[in-house]
Amino acid sequence: MKIIVLAGGLSTERDVSLASAAGICRTLLEKGHDAFLLDVFLGLENAPENLEDVFTLPGHGLEIAKNISTSEPDLAAVKASRPDQSDCFLGPNVIELCRLADITFLGLHGGEGENGKLQATFDLLGIRYTGPDSLGCAVAMDKGFTKEIFLQAGIDTPKGAALYRFSADRSLAALGLSLPVVVKPCSGGSSSSAQDPAGSGEAAPADGGYKIAVVRQLDHASMNEIRDAIFAELDAKAAELSLTISYEDFNGNNDTSTLSQIGAQILADQYDAIIPIGTLAAQQMVSVAEESQTPVIYGTVSYPEVANLTGIDYVTGTSDALNVELLLDMMLAADPDIQTVGLLYSTSEVNSAPAIEEAKAYLDEKGVSYLEKTGTTSDEIIAAVNSMLGQVDAVFTPTDNAVQATELAIAPILAEAGIPHYAGADSFVRNGAFATCGVNYTDLGTQTADLALEVLQTGEFPEYVTVSGDIITVNTDTASTLGLDYSLFQDMGSQVVEVQPTQD
Repeated sequence: MKIIVLAGGLSTERDVSLASAAGICRTLLEKGHDAFLLDVFLGLENAPENLEDVFTLPGHGLEIAKNISTSEPDLAAVKASRPDQSDCFLGPNVIELCRLADITFLGLHGGEGENGKLQATFDLLGIRYTGPDSLGCAVAMDKGFTKEIFLQAGIDTPKGAALYRFSADRSLAALGLSLPVVVKPCSGGSSSSAQDPAGSGEAAPADGGYKIAVVRQLDHASMNEIRDAIFAELDAKAAELSLTISYEDFNGNNDTSTLSQIGAQILADQYDAIIPIGTLAAQQMVSVAEESQTPVIYGTVSYPEVANLTGIDYVTGTSDALNVELLLDMMLAADPDIQTVGLLYSTSEVNSAPAIEEAKAYLDEKGVSYLEKTGTTSDEIIAAVNSMLGQVDAVFTPTDNAVQATELAIAPILAEAGIPHYAGADSFVRNGAFATCGVNYTDLGTQTADLALEVLQTGEFPEYVTVSGDIITVNTDTASTLGLDYSLFQDMGSQVVEVQPTQD
């Protein structure tokens, strides 16, 4: 196919657009297409007499993406550099070349590239292009308006507030917000984190630095703790080593399609490394990075072998394999008369299967019966819990993300029924489960960040690192509701940590 990759323009995101679009153009060329990178504002002044020859020019237009600065672009200088000095957004030969192309790939960021104006122009001219139409772009570009639409439609959307230039009180308290927050221009594309301004830029870091993408499988307490620890350690190492380390946080919402799209964006934006948190996120990032060989350093994958994440040249990471035997020892110590244990897990989590098999073998050895219940959605997991009531004396769940995401709903059901829930991570316990044993996720995040920097600095990919731990965590409120004495856990692990319920 003949493809024009359109980038640049006059928004503050001009250089981001050029850098990411250059990566897209190179990928299209590698796939055998006749692609050409074109600046929408500067156009192509000295085009060949036969415009179709543009698609086979040796440099493919990639020279316009060389020497991209990390500072905000000088748009006045860009305007002054145009030979015809025209204020027209569409530069010389842009329309003509887009008409000749089989399709135009819109690699523009911000401004007229994303607000629907260019899409409407192309619609009128019959030019085929990638991405949403003019109406979709116009609506989505106004973030405040879009959030209102989501809210009216009953779609979950983060709490937010609009900040106006002439507002009398622009404090976070007046807006009903607290740190950390994400700040987005209402009609722009980029984001900034008020928790870590240095780590949210999209531009490539200075020479000698690194640009790292952190991809959470979904938004939940353990993964957020790991992410925060990774960010803190990257900041510390940047200061220690005098490096520029920029990073971006992505949330896959536990959806393979979303994760795949995130992976494509990461590759287009040419990140130096990817740190996926969670098994599904790791599997997806390993897959999308196969061709580019972008380093993947995963965090909190309990069973890397089962997840097929071992023996890959560009992959390593950290593992938090659950000590199933210790957790079940705790269960029987608290109640030696247990007759039946409920095994609650999701069939969509590959990490759960080995731990469940370990639990079955342990319970068989102890002569304790068990009842398996599974689910993939929150509603299914809640239904599974309700079906256990009156049939089990305790419930065991491994490090299962689907169940953890539902813990706030199921914990009161189990506690009120007098059934203790022993789960695979302290995030469960903070959301109402009775007890767990395992690693400190802040330590795991720190080690993951250190491993990522080791890979980037040496180019070597060691075997994955197992972060073992026997820290016992108990929810004191749940213990009180159940009437269980957890003092006997003191001699079973390295320490006992007491927590109360949170909404994290």
